[in-house]
Amino acid sequence: MTAQMAEAVLPRVSGRHRDRALASARKCRAIQLKLQGLTYQQIADELGYTSRGTAYKIIKTAQATQLTGAVEEHLDIEVSRLNALQAAVWPAAMSGDLQALVVAAHSSWLSDSTVALDP
Repeated sequence: MTAQMAEAVLPRVSGRHRDRALASARKCRAIQLKLQGLTYQQIADELGYTSRGTAYKIIKTAQATQLTGAVEEHLDIEVSRLNALQAAVWPAAMSGDLQALVVAAHSSWLSDSTVALDP
């Protein structure tokens, strides 16, 4: 989104609406306004939300969504590392190396456990 688009005046809406593009633009603008130091009430007034609680909820939901994305990325990296570890010790484990077998089994268990955490 360009700076001009961010500064553009977004139309006010009353009640619930189904225009996802407009809702997304308003959410982005709400976050920008919060980063500029505005209060939730000022954000609600600026964007035409019914209350400061609505502005708060929209910003907190956006933050949680961002956090979820970061957690997913972290889990993906961990699973990749565990898979690489298992691939590295697998030949030795299959040839009877007990330490390699323990490492392979443990990395497999950790990988399964990590995938189970995936949001």
